[in-house]
Amino acid sequence: MTEKFYIELDELFSSFVLILNEYQKSEILQDYFFELFKSSFYAKLIDKFFSNLTPKNLEEYELSTATREKIENSYKDVQKDVHLIIHMDFFQEMKKIDAEYYDNFKVRLESDFPKLLNLITQLEKEIDMNRYETYLRDKKVKINESGRNDTDLNSKIMTTVIAANIKKKNRFPSGKDMDKLKNGLANKLIPDIAQVWFESLKSLGKEMLTEQKEYREEFELILYDDWKEPLDLLECLIRVSLDTVDKHRKKIVQQGFREDIKFNALIGIHARALRIANEVLSLLKAGFPDGANARWRSIHELAVISIFLYNNDNVISQRYLEHETIMRYKEALIYQEHCEELGYPPHEVEFLDKLEERKDNLCNEYGKNYFRDWGWIPKDKVKKQSFTELEKHIGLDRFHPFFKLSSAHVHGSSRGLYSLGLRNDFQNKILSVGASNYGLADPIQNVAISLMHVTNCILNFKPDFESLTIIKINLYFIKEIGMKAVEVQKGIEKRSEELDNIKK
Repeated sequence: MTEKFYIELDELFSSFVLILNEYQKSEILQDYFFELFKSSFYAKLIDKFFSNLTPKNLEEYELSTATREKIENSYKDVQKDVHLIIHMDFFQEMKKIDAEYYDNFKVRLESDFPKLLNLITQLEKEIDMNRYETYLRDKKVKINESGRNDTDLNSKIMTTVIAANIKKKNRFPSGKDMDKLKNGLANKLIPDIAQVWFESLKSLGKEMLTEQKEYREEFELILYDDWKEPLDLLECLIRVSLDTVDKHRKKIVQQGFREDIKFNALIGIHARALRIANEVLSLLKAGFPDGANARWRSIHELAVISIFLYNNDNVISQRYLEHETIMRYKEALIYQEHCEELGYPPHEVEFLDKLEERKDNLCNEYGKNYFRDWGWIPKDKVKKQSFTELEKHIGLDRFHPFFKLSSAHVHGSSRGLYSLGLRNDFQNKILSVGASNYGLADPIQNVAISLMHVTNCILNFKPDFESLTIIKINLYFIKEIGMKAVEVQKGIEKRSEELDNIKK
């Protein structure tokens, strides 16, 4: 009986330690579970007394079988206390069954049924009460070692909540208690904790950001050391595009084309393409190939539009430029729908009326399809008014696979989880969250080609010997940029594979 009794206690103790290890170290929780464990010892001993009130034992102590019912009626309060402890009903307040409680029980028993005191004495011998003192000291040491030492905020708060409930009600909080306490914390403690934590992070911010800056600078130097040639060539192409178009633009203006609709549309598109190309260059130098390719997508769209406008008359360029009113009108309606919940003032009615009037006039002039997002494209030129069809129409649809991949990093589809910054064999093994030294080849080549297309549309507008020469020079840039970018990427792949083989 002795070993079985202590094995059962050991199992109970292990379950208490598991519970304590879910929370931060807390003297309140440790004391609560230790007292509960001590109570379990005496509760099990008293329970064994009641379970041993068999006809055979009663006869041995010269008591009738009817005495059992009398005993149970006399000690219902004790049995209730014992039941709560043995069944661990944490969510009710449990009376402590300690040595004093146990001695009082024996005093009552000696007064009411003196012969049964011998049964208690026999049970105490069987479980070896002397062993219990040493056993209990050992458990006290172990329970004081229980509990987490980490700094997890949620664990700290939950420990505080439970400790407060135990201190106040002498019981573990129930589900309803926990919900009530957590809601109270959300309204009272969490804002204060958040403010303290925020101030702490701010104070540590300078140190964290200094480390991050040093890491970034070191990384970007390593990246530039690898990609220097293609990146420098791309930057040179951007500068050549800016300077040569500006020079050619001035010549065109001098020839009397300052107000030419097509010319102004192409110039505006080229300026936007240059701005995006510089954004792409910054992303590439920082090691973000996916972001760079996503921005290239816009330059490709501008290249497609530029070529289409260049190959058609001024009416189509006018349709393109005036379509801005349609897009502004659509944006204004969406803004008006949500401005209040965003905390912004609504558009004035007069502004919306004028915008709607201009929209109606344009749709009357160009037809109802003009209201579509790509409605500026004449249906007699391209039957389906969409970018994909326009891309096919001008012959740049060979770039559509790259365009689709870049779109994945603009939109929220799962395809966007694929990263150019990872080798294919690492795509499902690593979640890329930062910069990468790999994968720059495609966006470098893509932006160079698309910028060339936009630039050449200007240089071919009233071309002269110099502009035609620049067009040829641009081709040399594209060829060498592509060659150098692929060369660097293959070199990084080879270096990476060699490192993998060494590790194996």
